[in-house]
Amino acid sequence: MVKTFEELRSGADEVTDQDVLTERNLMRRGASLLYARQSKSHGDAATRHFSASTDHLNRPADTMEDQLQNITNALKEMNKGFERLRDQSGSITALCLVSALLVEKGAKR
Repeated sequence: MVKTFEELRSGADEVTDQDVLTERNLMRRGASLLYARQSKSHGDAATRHFSASTDHLNRPADTMEDQLQNITNALKEMNKGFERLRDQSGSITALCLVSALLVEKGAKR
């Protein structure tokens, strides 16, 4: 049976509550995957910065100026690592929120 334009158009406007719930749950699950990936990425970056800090401290230094420069560079890398840890904490907090919302929706069903 061929539908008319009016039948197709009126059928497209019918959105059920189940469709809306399904879409919201998919969006929450996608968001949780995104935040989990961000958290891992920030953690990996922090590890790289802390490793670079250790490398700076282990570099040979012939003069006091070289030692001071190595320590300065190590502190800069450590600060960058701490910034990335803060970013990771934010991603984990967002992930926990999304997870709580998913559990809440599951409990209401």
